[in-house]
Amino acid sequence: MKILIVTALNITPFCGGIERFALELGKRFSFEGHNVKFISFKERKDVEKEIQQCYFPKSSKYDCAENERFLHSFILENEVDVLFNQQADSLDIVRLCDAARKETKAKLVSVFHFDPMHYVDIYRASFSDIFSAGLSIGETINLLFHNMSLFRKIQIKKCGSRYSKVYELSDAVVLLSEKAKPAFLSMASIEDASKLYAISNPITNRHTKNQECTKDNLVVFVGRLNFLQKRPDLLLKVWERIYENNPSWRCAVVGNGEYYEIMQKKIRKNSVKNIELVGFADSEDYYKKAKILCMTSNSEGFPLVITEASSYGVVPIAFDSFNAVSDVIKDEETGLIVPAFDVDTYAVKLHSLMNDNGKLSRLSNAATIYTEKFNMDRIVLNWYELFESLL
Repeated sequence: MKILIVTALNITPFCGGIERFALELGKRFSFEGHNVKFISFKERKDVEKEIQQCYFPKSSKYDCAENERFLHSFILENEVDVLFNQQADSLDIVRLCDAARKETKAKLVSVFHFDPMHYVDIYRASFSDIFSAGLSIGETINLLFHNMSLFRKIQIKKCGSRYSKVYELSDAVVLLSEKAKPAFLSMASIEDASKLYAISNPITNRHTKNQECTKDNLVVFVGRLNFLQKRPDLLLKVWERIYENNPSWRCAVVGNGEYYEIMQKKIRKNSVKNIELVGFADSEDYYKKAKILCMTSNSEGFPLVITEASSYGVVPIAFDSFNAVSDVIKDEETGLIVPAFDVDTYAVKLHSLMNDNGKLSRLSNAATIYTEKFNMDRIVLNWYELFESLL
């Protein structure tokens, strides 16, 4: 099988979630004898040297005649069977892929790497959270506007129109969870769901069961320090409630972003102890040491951070704020799920877990075992079944 993987950004050793998913899956397809190539719009330094990667001639405008001619010729010359589009969020890229594959045998598979309600839910925040976030006046006003019910209705309609068109132009549309299907179908006003599939993200880290992990009394947060989606402000509020009663525990915040400096100022101003902003670092180094992973996101598609941390026996805690949360955490079995944005309950559950070694050990062992269902061997079979049904 000949597969062409389309991403907006090129694949580098330090690529983000979408590109990392594409890289690991593409390398697996290639290892099993398939011809895999990558094509993207924006070239960055430190290109991944293990793969065959090329670039569209125009990066400033995705859906243009020059890019269409280039992609059409590429598909014909390389006899592409599957156009594996990782950017279903961009209707321009979907249109480009669909137009370029005309008069070829290529099938178009478009993948949504986020929850269908993502572009609505990322703006969720209480007024008190918005005003206490430390954001600029412009950002505060913008958030207040986006929290209006009228905006939510407009955004749902706008997203639904885009989803409907992506579904129409693609041979298959892939979501990250079965639980995301109802929202997608409702927003897009689709009744025939025959082209809609759900395939979970595979674990892409390098951890194996025989690796030793020396655990500390460490809570870890891993992700971009971005207020809209990741809500690190809520993590800080949780930690402020419990750190004094848990002096032997530390919290490491791994990641960077526009909220880094604001969070740093809040920590200094409120004299919050035992919390460290690490910045950009290898998350696996922290998974090996941490006992608990905290996620406080507004919205997620299928968070690899939870499955990857769980594979190291790190017990995850997350808000019930996205569809796939119950896919990656079995509440009270492999981790803890907290009612969405209930900071007080989150703090109580985290404090309780930190002081219950028996429960922590039980959940840790169960989390490690549970992640087997997301290993690459299992997930890649789902992709082969989809490709075979199309071809």
